[in-house]
Amino acid sequence: MRVFAVLIGLFAIFLSACTPPLAGKSMSSQKPASTHISQLNTPPKWSIPRLNAPPNWSVGCDAKKKDQFGDSKRRYCWLRVDNLASSAQIMDDNSYVMKLVTIMEIDAGGITLSTPKAALSCSGGPKRIAVDGIRIDDLPTVQQINAISKGRKLTWEEQAAWPYCGVAPHGTYLDGVGPAIAELKEKWAEVSR
Repeated sequence: MRVFAVLIGLFAIFLSACTPPLAGKSMSSQKPASTHISQLNTPPKWSIPRLNAPPNWSVGCDAKKKDQFGDSKRRYCWLRVDNLASSAQIMDDNSYVMKLVTIMEIDAGGITLSTPKAALSCSGGPKRIAVDGIRIDDLPTVQQINAISKGRKLTWEEQAAWPYCGVAPHGTYLDGVGPAIAELKEKWAEVSR
């Protein structure tokens, strides 16, 4: 019984130490602080930085006709988007930023869009691709490439590795992609001779 009384006393001391004094005011006279409308539209100081810089584009080729064992291999060139210089993780539409991703490839069969694949051991997978919010995943390849070359923002789904397996949108701005696609085609013309 005595231990119980001591515990209640300690609890009362703890509560009195944690509760701020009312400074002589009753609870009914305290008013909540007013919130100005400008405070509601201001992002919190801890917000995630948004991507606002144009990406870098790089073109590369694997022009070797043989692999390390002397077997014939596929020759191709690729176009990559590089947003690694930006610390941003999120785009203005809440898509994750594509950091270093191959967007398209060209080989003897022509130019193709490099779409993300389903993660191993995961069901379902990424399917949707959009340029400026308009789906292009069901269009023929030529129309997809044209939409990308004229668009402002590319977004596609990527799937997380197992055990998460979630599909989320990833995107990049397309500033400068037209000249980059032209450079990709020129490089392939040189390599494929």
